[in-house]
Amino acid sequence: MSDFIIKNGVLLKYTGNGGDVIIPDGVTSIDKMVFFLCDTLETITISKNVKNIGASMAIGCPKLCTINISEQNEYYTSIDGVIYDKQIKRLIFCPPTKKSITIPESVTVIESGAFRSCEKITTIDISKHITEIGKIAFWGCKSLSVFNVSEENENYTTLDGILYDKQIKTLVRCPTTKKKIIIPESVIKLEQGALESCRRLECVIIQNSEIMIPNDAIRSCDSLRLLQIGDYQITGKIDSILPRQIKEMIEMLKTEKFSIDTLENVKNSTIANHYHRTKSKKALDFIKKNLLTFVSNIFEFNDVEMLQFLTETDEVFTDVIILDHYISLAIEEEKHEIYVILLNYKKEHFGYTDIEKRFKL
Repeated sequence: MSDFIIKNGVLLKYTGNGGDVIIPDGVTSIDKMVFFLCDTLETITISKNVKNIGASMAIGCPKLCTINISEQNEYYTSIDGVIYDKQIKRLIFCPPTKKSITIPESVTVIESGAFRSCEKITTIDISKHITEIGKIAFWGCKSLSVFNVSEENENYTTLDGILYDKQIKTLVRCPTTKKKIIIPESVIKLEQGALESCRRLECVIIQNSEIMIPNDAIRSCDSLRLLQIGDYQITGKIDSILPRQIKEMIEMLKTEKFSIDTLENVKNSTIANHYHRTKSKKALDFIKKNLLTFVSNIFEFNDVEMLQFLTETDEVFTDVIILDHYISLAIEEEKHEIYVILLNYKKEHFGYTDIEKRFKL
């Protein structure tokens, strides 16, 4: 009992050493996230007396493979180590070590967080009977490549392996292994966490410029460098950008009022890309006026793409002395890609004469 913190029959916290854990018979309710980050936990056995199991009770438990529930329990059951309600209508929690799962035909609801941190699952099959999928049901499923949805399902469908509602108005969840997605114009909103932790995602094209984007929709998309909404592109390290900032960026591009106060590194990369695409004089004037800030962002975030945008015009790096300073800085900070781009620009526009002597090339 010393491994458990229990109050009035509620298991509030597990403090033991993991392995095979048996919930005490006196427990009638298991609080949410009781086993949070217990990385040695392997199995959980739940008695007949438990009437309530909190959401995501065992997230962050990478070795948890099975949850056993007493056959005498009137509220819950387990099949192949997965928790369901007694009627097997609701899938409540899948242990994170599962590589695959067959959801019983009787299941109509997948609870919020049901597959949270199931890092080995690659495919989820949604039968015709599923009527409801909870928010963040598939958060952290980093190997998930495709959703398969029965054509007879009246509530959900799939396009290119991405899960949508049946009318294709809401993007419910994108598989985490996608690198590029194009969201149809019919989609008017992203579900909470729809793209969250899609760490391989590099490009998102949204055809409907009026789409609703929740705060956490693209959180932890570490590789995301291009977000296009309608005809406008936002570039840079944008995995943590907020909907408010997205709107600011789009409005900035529409009006070409580049002095707005918003996320600077994304703003500058977006302006550089906008000039690269449109050859806008207003964008060029802003870049030339604020070149030091642009270059600072390039070095701080190693934004090679922004630098490439800027070096594709003859009108940005016009002072050879300043250019040599940036080349020296790239060498000093061991920014190899930046150094190569600047050096090639120097060769093409000014020749190698003085730089050969300076760097002994």
